Amino acid sequence: MRRRGRPKHPDILTPREWEVLALLRDRLANPEIAERLGITRDAVKYHVSEILSKLAVSSREEAALWHPSERPWWAAWPLWAKIAGVATMAAAVAGLAVLGWAVIATKGSREPGSAETLNTVPPVDSDFPIVFSGPGKEGSAFDIYAVSADGSGLTDVVADPDAEDTLPAWSPDRSRIAYYSFQREPVTPSPDDPKGTTAVVNRYLYVTNADGSNKTRLTKAPELENNIPPVWSPDGARLAFESELGGQPGVYVINADGSGLYKLINRPGEGPTWSPDGARIAFASAGNGGQEDIYVVAVDGSDPVRLTTAGGFNPAWSPDGVLIAFVSARDGNFEIYVMRSDGASQTNISRNAAPDFSGAPVGHHPPAWSPDSTRVAFLSDRDRNTQVYTAPVDGSSITRVTLDGRNHQLPEWSPGGTYIVSWADGPYLTAANGQGEPQRIIQWPMGG
Repeated sequence: MRRRGRPKHPDILTPREWEVLALLRDRLANPEIAERLGITRDAVKYHVSEILSKLAVSSREEAALWHPSERPWWAAWPLWAKIAGVATMAAAVAGLAVLGWAVIATKGSREPGSAETLNTVPPVDSDFPIVFSGPGKEGSAFDIYAVSADGSGLTDVVADPDAEDTLPAWSPDRSRIAYYSFQREPVTPSPDDPKGTTAVVNRYLYVTNADGSNKTRLTKAPELENNIPPVWSPDGARLAFESELGGQPGVYVINADGSGLYKLINRPGEGPTWSPDGARIAFASAGNGGQEDIYVVAVDGSDPVRLTTAGGFNPAWSPDGVLIAFVSARDGNFEIYVMRSDGASQTNISRNAAPDFSGAPVGHHPPAWSPDSTRVAFLSDRDRNTQVYTAPVDGSSITRVTLDGRNHQLPEWSPGGTYIVSWADGPYLTAANGQGEPQRIIQWPMGG
């Protein structure tokens, strides 16, 4: 991919960090960076962490896209706050609630190229619940909140003063919420360093009822570099998530009651997405050359198939099961692509010189499908600041959805497909056809 030039302020990173950033822009994984630079993997992790903090971004993808500009409103937050706060609020407020609804659409045999015209005046379907994470009362640990998209019924679902609860995701029927909980736990210092580490922060996967009852810890879930919520199976029986359990990075699957944990396939993987019938999971994985490509595998880990060979990541299965949307830099720039679920007919649908992507400023959030599988929502800097756009599956008519000067992030569709929820300086609701100004759902942070 094309590398961006260094900014005017070269002292923002150390010389080694500039080297690591250059390799991040080439989509190299940590082991490849370590080998290329002759340093340890732990050193690479440290440098990546420093880069994310100094550039005020929260993912490797965003670091690769970074260029000098005025820092956004969230830049002054510490990295933890961006990961546990803005990242999770944005990822969830932007409509993770609709992941379940998205699998209900009717299956079909469409080829990439068909598209439907959006209504001029969308009917009202804005009264649906969204879930997000944010600071608890008086700035305490992060809690899980739910609120209707019309701004009513704000509820503190998970309030634990001793844990940071983040990255929530609704079950398909919206009766349960899966999330991660970062918990500080004491450890005994090493005899060789009696004044050393006395506590560590561990991440666990939890499920709770929508009213906060029956909170259940499923498993320890050491994280990778990405900040991606767990992903429910279409029937709500299982969860897929990426982790480093036992030091083995990859995609894992677990039953929603905590039983049946297994690693999906014996290779690294990230960004899992379920087929609407729940029989297969697509994910991205880097090979020996460091290039990420998209694979699909049966839910029991059998029959793995590589779908892309020119690079691809952040896959998202269409609700009708026919297509998979993804991000790729194969043409020298980040663009949104769609392909058939067997890997055929790979089509660039965003087609612009500016980066088109899906998850800024956090994580590897996938492109967002409309419930009827006719359009894909994504982000682009083509109009100088980050706005929400949609494209039909042939890329024939790009629509700019958000029309304000804010930097919007992490778009997702309402269940009726007439609105898009995104995050800027708070959660916003906008007509999916781009008619009208984005409407702020609630004031956030509360009291702000």
